[in-house]
Amino acid sequence: MALLKNKYLLSFLLGIIGCLALAPYNFSLLILPSIAGLYWLLTPLDSQKQRRTAFFIGMIYALGYFVLGLYWIGNAVIVHWEDYWWAYPFAVFGIPLVLSLFWGIASLLTIVLSRENSLSRTFLFIALLSTFEWIRGWIFTGFPWNLPGYAWNGVLEVAQLSAIGGIYFLTLFTVLVSTLMAHGLRNKQIPYFFVAVFLVILCYGLGSLRLYAYNGGPTGERSYSKQDGVLIVQPNIPQKDKWVPSLVPNHLSKLIELSTYTPEQHTDIPEQSLQIIWPETAMSSPYFEHPYYRKKITEALQSWPVKTSLISGVLHRESIDGQEEDRARYYNAIYNIDQGGEVIGRYNKRHLVPFGEYIPFIPEDILMPMNIASFTAGKAENSSFVDSSKMFPLICYEVIFPRQMMGEDVLESLNTAKALVTVTNDAWYADAPGPYQHHAMARFRAIEQGLPLYRSANTGISGAYDSVGQDLGQRIGYGIRKTEMLFSPISLNKQTLFAKYGNLIFFSTLSILYFLFMVLKKKPY
Repeated sequence: MALLKNKYLLSFLLGIIGCLALAPYNFSLLILPSIAGLYWLLTPLDSQKQRRTAFFIGMIYALGYFVLGLYWIGNAVIVHWEDYWWAYPFAVFGIPLVLSLFWGIASLLTIVLSRENSLSRTFLFIALLSTFEWIRGWIFTGFPWNLPGYAWNGVLEVAQLSAIGGIYFLTLFTVLVSTLMAHGLRNKQIPYFFVAVFLVILCYGLGSLRLYAYNGGPTGERSYSKQDGVLIVQPNIPQKDKWVPSLVPNHLSKLIELSTYTPEQHTDIPEQSLQIIWPETAMSSPYFEHPYYRKKITEALQSWPVKTSLISGVLHRESIDGQEEDRARYYNAIYNIDQGGEVIGRYNKRHLVPFGEYIPFIPEDILMPMNIASFTAGKAENSSFVDSSKMFPLICYEVIFPRQMMGEDVLESLNTAKALVTVTNDAWYADAPGPYQHHAMARFRAIEQGLPLYRSANTGISGAYDSVGQDLGQRIGYGIRKTEMLFSPISLNKQTLFAKYGNLIFFSTLSILYFLFMVLKKKPY
């Protein structure tokens, strides 16, 4: 127990406890005492004498939170250990250390700008931590992984709040109720504690009503359309084998086999149309353009007795006009392929992974002559894909960014989409927390937009969510080669508030919190 008197050790343990609220653990309510404990340690600190203490308490809390939550990134290095062993410490400890600075700075500013144990400090901490979590999702291309709002993945009723203001608003709500609890208990102002409890219960109750209404009210039965269906394909290809030249034809053959109709296996099929979904970079464009494989893919699509198309992740290559053969641009893309084997829509990934898919801050024209592999980011134009598939595309990493579905350049396409589709390759990370967290974050994009979401992974986890984030069908877990046939769920009658207004509600609430801080700053409490 003596060790727990050490503020830094205690803050580290609180961060670990907070991480247990996230997928795959999903002990959702632990996020409340975790953040409450952090603020409990911060609120009595002197604004003049204990600034350094405040910074390190916040930073060390976040270090515990992010090391446990992100250690799995190092698994990607293990795949090619002999070449990249030196990057392992940075992947496991360096990334969490950088992310923890945001929490350290938010804690420092809270103490510097406010008086100890005051209500103004409480509102300032809520506002600053929420602000810095938003900044974390934008600065240096952004990395909004494991936001505190994702802790409600295990409590779908509370997660419905993201349909109102998005994941950043849900994060603000999480920080707010946790901090009010700590303020009430620390300062013996118990009404604040009960206000926080009431807010959680209210949010849970309203979320329950939303799910109840969506699920058919008294009947308790969700409605589906048997006219249209989706076949999610998970080929389960180990990452170390994925691009071995001698094995690539076999990988493609497995995908084609899984996508071919057989009456014995596919006893329940849609009445009018089917969309088959393959994972990220399921094939490269040269393979698709090869007459033999194109013919085999076309035959698989034509084997179905209903109109069928294929949505596939593709490593797309484009030669540069007038340049030598080995100079080309590469795109992480999705094709929409019709039953005749023609590409009727294509989307190129817009938000690339820094250092994983491109080298940031260095122009492509400099890297190309050096033979340094780097993807080219796609433009906003995705209308051909959405028009032909009625699905809004998100490739892997893009699904963690709510802003991928914001802005005038995508709204028109999004408004015509009937569903979201995301393809990914989580085989890099094996059966670690990362793929489960990735899958959970996709759930919140479905809730935010009020649209079903279909997810095909190379291996674990593939599946789908309906418009309120409930699972459709059975998830396909890690290490399993399987397909899952799904039918289109009912859609919401109208757009969600988040789909309409984006982060406006989040920023409005932030403004109120900063205003309350300014008003209360001069008060003696």
